[in-house]
Amino acid sequence: MMPLMPPGQHALLALGFQEGRRSGTFLITASEPPNPLHEMNEEERKAEFQAWAKKEPSHQTRPPDSLMRTGHFYHTSKHVGDVTTVQYWTFIKNYLIRVKVSSNDATFVRKTKVAINGVEFYCAQEDGTLINEQGKIVPTPGEGYQGPTIPTSLAEAALSDKPALEFIDRGETTKGTYRNDEIGLVYTYPAVWEADHEDPMPAAKDDTAQRTWDVLEACSLMLLRLFPEKSAHDKMITLRAVDQTCLGLPAPVSATDHFGAEELGAYLQMLGAFGEVRSNRTVVQDDRLFALYNGVAGEHSGEHTLGQRRVEEMTITRHRKLLLIWTWIAPSPAELKAISATGVSFDEGAPIELSADAVGKP
Repeated sequence: MMPLMPPGQHALLALGFQEGRRSGTFLITASEPPNPLHEMNEEERKAEFQAWAKKEPSHQTRPPDSLMRTGHFYHTSKHVGDVTTVQYWTFIKNYLIRVKVSSNDATFVRKTKVAINGVEFYCAQEDGTLINEQGKIVPTPGEGYQGPTIPTSLAEAALSDKPALEFIDRGETTKGTYRNDEIGLVYTYPAVWEADHEDPMPAAKDDTAQRTWDVLEACSLMLLRLFPEKSAHDKMITLRAVDQTCLGLPAPVSATDHFGAEELGAYLQMLGAFGEVRSNRTVVQDDRLFALYNGVAGEHSGEHTLGQRRVEEMTITRHRKLLLIWTWIAPSPAELKAISATGVSFDEGAPIELSADAVGKP
């Protein structure tokens, strides 16, 4: 799982393996040209042709041939301990393509070198077919796959439109009850608990972390934060609604869809909505599918020299095109399990008990 890419950069493919002490990764990224060529329309093409016929100067600036055609990869390598990292790069239509290989397995590194030497480049036609240098169509088996990170175009659209603010209703909170008629949700909890709707941003380590948080905020809304103990905010329950279509997030579709559950957890971890996912499982209750996760989160505070670790449990279900995410947070597993159970009902249905380690009827 790769992080959200910076503007102008795109994740094309990420592969990895681990077998005993052997491990390795294979990453392909593309960087947009700093000054992309203007795509001419039909009238501009005719005008350019007429200027060429009259031997008039061209209005189009053509990049060097070395950036328009390729066929050779440059590379650098470095060694840190028993890990070898090799980065290959080339230009395709002024795009900088990087292939980064890192592994402690010399055989894997050699195999990737052979694979890079065997790379062939094709011309893509408007209908999606590929043509080789001899002008012949090249068959492409398999189907397209979008991943393993959120495409830059979707992230840019989310940051521009901020659909969560427009399409997700914040709901109302009264003593012991949160109600959201627009979503079709009633959530109950002990009346003595504190509640608010704040979504404080954690300290961003760098521009990528800030961009990731901004994307999460653009596509989701913190509906509720609950504090079981008024004097201490180290224990907390949060309820977040995520617009699943905003970023095309995957989600499990059945109780046996373990791959879908694993993918969703990885994406939410990458977006910063959850800490490090340690395990996941799926549960069906009242014909409703829930995905359950547990893990840990580390954070640094100005009050502590060392970082603090917290345990987390997360319960997710899909309702009205939204992913509803409950997160339980506490300093230790024992304190997490001690948090009282809460209840939720959807579309005036029977209440379902939700707690840090279970989903079931009260």
